Amino acid sequence: MDRVSRAALEYVCKISSPGSPAVADIADFKAEAEQNVSAATIKELALNGFIKLKYSDGENFCLEPQQKGMEYILAAKGDATAENEKVAACVASGKKNFLYGFLGGMLGGALAVLLAAAVYLIIKLV
Repeated sequence: MDRVSRAALEYVCKISSPGSPAVADIADFKAEAEQNVSAATIKELALNGFIKLKYSDGENFCLEPQQKGMEYILAAKGDATAENEKVAACVASGKKNFLYGFLGGMLGGALAVLLAAAVYLIIKLV
């Protein structure tokens, strides 16, 4: 499903629920959902079983979401939540890796200075 269709479906699910149809015109969809929503987008959602289109004159629509549409939106939001959790875990892992890398670099630099000082003292004493 493309971005425009998904935005239109989310708007339909927001304004109505299965069993209680709502009336909306194309201007409502363009203002609330997506500028590129057209009557064809809404009819495509109805043909695919995501919404039930009870009336349409090209500008005004009487529609209600179907169970398939509601499940799709819930699944999409669940995917977004899972994606956000993955990003949060990646950021936390990145911070940890940065800390280990930074501390390792500092420790390595300190050891290099100590080794150079030891070599300098050995050469100086001989």
